[in-house]
Amino acid sequence: MNLGADLSRQTVDILGNLPPDEVFFQQSPIPADELEDYKLLAEHLRKTKLHQLSAADQEKLLELALRFTPGRHKMAALPEVLQKLILEGRALFREKISKRTRRRYPL
Repeated sequence: MNLGADLSRQTVDILGNLPPDEVFFQQSPIPADELEDYKLLAEHLRKTKLHQLSAADQEKLLELALRFTPGRHKMAALPEVLQKLILEGRALFREKISKRTRRRYPL
């Protein structure tokens, strides 16, 4: 939810006053037709803690975080700490899969 909240704030700050032209939204994790909803959510986030949000708003933030693709959505950025955690997680996952594969299919 933290990532979704960060992405929501960043995107609304950048695109909030632009016309809903698809060109502006190609590199955004928020589609033009959802911007108004995220504007309201970003404003709500200024006054409310994440755990106090409604289930629907929490789900919206999780959906945004899962929709985010760093190579495609260049309008907003992953926090550096999260980038490192993802890279470390991928390396651990690859290592674990390699070990399992070697055990099941030895050369």
